[in-house]
Amino acid sequence: MLDMITGTPCLNCEDFAADARYGNFCSKECHREYEGFEEMTKAEVHDLYFADGRKLGMGVAEAITFADDAVRMFF
Repeated sequence: MLDMITGTPCLNCEDFAADARYGNFCSKECHREYEGFEEMTKAEVHDLYFADGRKLGMGVAEAITFADDAVRMFF
């Protein structure tokens, strides 16, 4: 689980380390509270998480699964 911590501050609360499972946020709740997230489409969320997965060094198949899981988690 600790390998999922990115070391960057959460975009919403800035108090905790961002967690790779939630993009640049520390938790699912912070992600939902973030301004503008409500207006994102499923495709935009998928693209955001695909890019994050690739930045974390995932292969294409892993990054797609990561992004698909994010869409299911938030919608």
